[in-house]
Amino acid sequence: MNEIKEMFDFIRENMQVMDGKLSDVIKELRDTKLENAAMKTEIKAQGMKIANLEREIRKKNLIFKGIMDDEKEDFELTKHKTIKICESLGVPIKPEFDVDQVRRIGKQIPGKPRPVLLQLTTTNKKFEILGKTKGLRGSNIWIDEDYPKEIQEERKILVSEMKEAWKNGEKAQLRYNKLIINDEVYDASNIINRESTSQYNNADKKRKPDMRSPENDKFGEQLKKITRTSKN
Repeated sequence: MNEIKEMFDFIRENMQVMDGKLSDVIKELRDTKLENAAMKTEIKAQGMKIANLEREIRKKNLIFKGIMDDEKEDFELTKHKTIKICESLGVPIKPEFDVDQVRRIGKQIPGKPRPVLLQLTTTNKKFEILGKTKGLRGSNIWIDEDYPKEIQEERKILVSEMKEAWKNGEKAQLRYNKLIINDEVYDASNIINRESTSQYNNADKKRKPDMRSPENDKFGEQLKKITRTSKN
């Protein structure tokens, strides 16, 4: 009997030890889970801070696309072309006061003009230029805001959906990375689930030619088209 009692006592003691260790493991896992949750929250907060900082840095920038790219173009020529475009739109530019930097983006590829980054000193001048972009029609030059890469990707999706909404006779406008269609707000993650509410049948409508299609115009020819269009 003593042997059986000792055996049960031994088993009970070992189970108590195991229960204690199991409790420690459970507590450690719980603490780790809480730490991971806190870390995820911190990473998300840091990501938002970085995104806001990047947006702040870019808020005075504009991207010019379609400006003919000369084979041996230097910084001064790029700046001259960009300022000429702004002036042709009716926006006077004083380089020493209005411009921080002008430069081409990316590697030079024959027949494919590199975008131009224009860094301005004030947002007022930026919006003054954006307000005159209708004068670019027919020049194969267009101007966009300088969006972060992830916003650019989201806007590509939303622009496609916005054009589709226009074709269907719906009211649609794009604001940063949100698309507003008939007073409903969509983003890139939920726009694909949207069903058109249009009463129009556009099956037989032909897509209008894209005014941004590249042509082999020389810069002087592009500039003439801007000047002529902006005066109308």
